[in-house]
Amino acid sequence: MASTCLQGPGDIPQNWALETFLTAVYCHMDHLAGSSANADIAGRARKAKKSMEDGTFVAFCHFLADVFAGITKFSLLLQKNETILPQAVCALENLLVTTEVMAARPKPGCRLSQFMADLRLQRQQDEQSEMPLYKFQTVTLKGEVYKLAEDGGAITKLQREMEATIKSTVKHLKARFCSLLGEDATESATTKAVKCCNIFNHDSWPEDQEDSVDCGAEDLAFLLDHSSPVLTS
Repeated sequence: MASTCLQGPGDIPQNWALETFLTAVYCHMDHLAGSSANADIAGRARKAKKSMEDGTFVAFCHFLADVFAGITKFSLLLQKNETILPQAVCALENLLVTTEVMAARPKPGCRLSQFMADLRLQRQQDEQSEMPLYKFQTVTLKGEVYKLAEDGGAITKLQREMEATIKSTVKHLKARFCSLLGEDATESATTKAVKCCNIFNHDSWPEDQEDSVDCGAEDLAFLLDHSSPVLTS
C-alpha cells in the first residue's frame, strides 16, 4: 500500500510505522500461537492474531492514526513560543471541524482513505473470483472487509465505531479547551485570562482613537496579577 502524504519526524512517512508495527505484531502472535508451550500464552496469541485479521480492526487502526495526526499537529502548534492566542483558537476550531467530518468519511489523502482505495483496487483486480481475497501487507483480511471494498456507503461496524470515537474525541477536546472556545460555564480565572489575552490581537482593537486610549488596561492588569507567581518566581 502506498504511503500517505503526511510525514513524520525526519520526513519518514508515518504510515510506514503503522504498517510495520501491525505486520510485526501479527507475525509475533502467529509465532507464539504455534510455538508457545504455555497454553495461556498461546491462547491469547491466537485471539490477538484473529483480531488483527479482521478487516474492520485494521481499518480502524488507520482511522485512529488519522485522528491522532490532527491532534498531534494542534499539540505541536501550542508548544511553539511564537504561537499567539488567535492562532490557537483558529487551529482548535479547525481541528474540531475536520475531526467531526471524519465520522462521515475518511480524510482525503490520508491513511484510512488510502487503505480503502487499496481494498477497492484489490477487488477490481480479482473481479473474476467469487470469493476475492483482501490483504494488508502479508495478512489476509477477514470479517466485513468485503463491505469496506464496496464503492457504496454500506453501514458497517467500522462506521459505527468511527462515529462513536469521533463523538467522544470532540467531547473531550471541547472539555479540555473550553477556555479557548469561551464555553467554560464556571468563568474561572483561567478562562478570564484567556479572554484577556485578546488585547494582544490587533484585530480586536477599537478603530476609534478615543476608545483605544484605555482599551485593554483592566485586562492587562488582570493578566499581570494572574501571572505574578510565574513572573516573580
